[in-house]
Amino acid sequence: MKKRELTFVVIFVITFMFMITWVYTYQRSKEEYLKGKGEQGKISSVQKIYQDTVDGFNGREPNREERWQILEKQKDYYQTISRAVTAYDTSIHSYTPFNKYINLSLEGLDELGAFCTKSEEYQLAYNIYETMKIGPIPSFVEKASKLSDEVYELLIKQKKDRIEKHKEKDERETSSEDS
Repeated sequence: MKKRELTFVVIFVITFMFMITWVYTYQRSKEEYLKGKGEQGKISSVQKIYQDTVDGFNGREPNREERWQILEKQKDYYQTISRAVTAYDTSIHSYTPFNKYINLSLEGLDELGAFCTKSEEYQLAYNIYETMKIGPIPSFVEKASKLSDEVYELLIKQKKDRIEKHKEKDERETSSEDS
């Protein structure tokens, strides 16, 4: 083989391997995006089932078996969100040039973050916005940083309110025991 033919073969093999890698990574990104979108579509119904289970007790204290049912529904809700975030995150990490699924996955994460913020699930929203920060698109990184800071403040306030609520409950229980 002449030197020129060998150079051509080497360039062809390298180009071919690059193209196979690009196509595989692009496909993987697409599959993960679609998986995330599917899980995201389930979240509202899973949340409704969870909320209906909690509301079904009409203010009365659920018994042990009913508490387990509530915890199962809550677990389903959180796992559905977690699967959607994981799929979108995997799609984002499957970066290839000209890959539209990176943008779509970041938009999906943004929607999930907004949903969790609206549902007052600030810890989930914070984690989602932190996940968005790893994206390769600067506008999403800036937006995620801003939203992450805002949600962090809401999360801190929520935790302080819960602590205060527990303190008040403990004080009421202590004062009623003293009477």
